[in-house]
Amino acid sequence: MSAAHVRTRKTPPPEKAEAIRLRSWVIASFWTVILLLGLPVWWKTTSIYRAELPLQDIASWASGTACSPVFPLQIWIYAPLVPCAEARHFVQTTQHALDDLNEFPTHHLRLRLVDSHVLESENKSSASQDCTYQVADEVLKQGRGPALSLHLRPDGNGQTPRLEIERFSTNVKLSYATNQLPSISSSSSPLTAYLATELHSLFLEEQASIAHILASQDSLPNASQSQRLLKSLPRSLVDPIAHRSSHTLKYASTYHLTFSLFSAGSNPSSWDVSEALKEHIQPWLTGLSSIYNFNVNTQVQLYASFSPSVQPKYDSISNTTTLVHDDLSAFINAAEWPLSPSLGSPAGPTINFVLYRQNQLDNPSMGRNQHP
Repeated sequence: MSAAHVRTRKTPPPEKAEAIRLRSWVIASFWTVILLLGLPVWWKTTSIYRAELPLQDIASWASGTACSPVFPLQIWIYAPLVPCAEARHFVQTTQHALDDLNEFPTHHLRLRLVDSHVLESENKSSASQDCTYQVADEVLKQGRGPALSLHLRPDGNGQTPRLEIERFSTNVKLSYATNQLPSISSSSSPLTAYLATELHSLFLEEQASIAHILASQDSLPNASQSQRLLKSLPRSLVDPIAHRSSHTLKYASTYHLTFSLFSAGSNPSSWDVSEALKEHIQPWLTGLSSIYNFNVNTQVQLYASFSPSVQPKYDSISNTTTLVHDDLSAFINAAEWPLSPSLGSPAGPTINFVLYRQNQLDNPSMGRNQHP
């Protein structure tokens, strides 16, 4: 074989030191990005976040020891015809007298002198216009109205003060003689003492109801205070509250009120009850509308028979059919009477008001609160 056919293998030129150094930097940069940036991002985005729970605070709230419950109620006082200084002194003096009567700090009344322009009255003295009242408009816009609105009305013919409460309303009118307002230099007066006593008596039942609830929770800080208050109140006030608490409904955001007329015969075919509901029920619902939602329904059910377990008794002397008191608990025929709302209505308990009409062919039915 000739030398011409023998090919020599060429070796690559030696790598420069600068190229080796550059390659090393590239590799080092790659792993640096992976280790310092890629790995933490991967760990952060794939790990499950578990927040630390404030277990001690949760246990405190569950046991009722986190804070002491308080129920402050504001009473707004409107005095458009009283000079500023006298009106402020009247409110302060009445507040002191009210605090002296209150033995339950958890439930306290706070008097506020508010701007008289909230009143729908055009009779406004220049003295009240120059006075810097606590404006109530912003509070009204926030939905934080008062528990009571007290309107001072001077009465030249009145010898003794009178407190008049409007029906189904939070407005109260205090009529008084102009000479009964306390002077600036006096620390008390019969008018402020009368008003403080009346306001304390007006909210005493609500105060006792709150104390009854708190007294049953031994873990609450003011449970012992509530128990002392209940012991100091007359039994005629405490006993009805205890009896009523055992017959109250559990709280719900929505309640269904169903007014039902059940007739044993074929009449009547309709029930004109809307005016009665508007006059007697609607004011009550309006007063509770800030904390509850109400759905009002009416219905008429014909050929409705009461429960078979109830046995009416015929009285030949009065020619009437009577029901004894013990049968009233079994009178409702829940199996046949539609007392629950329709399935499509919002969730919530139902409060039923039932009126039963006996068949005209039978003797009229009447309740008797005694045993046969």
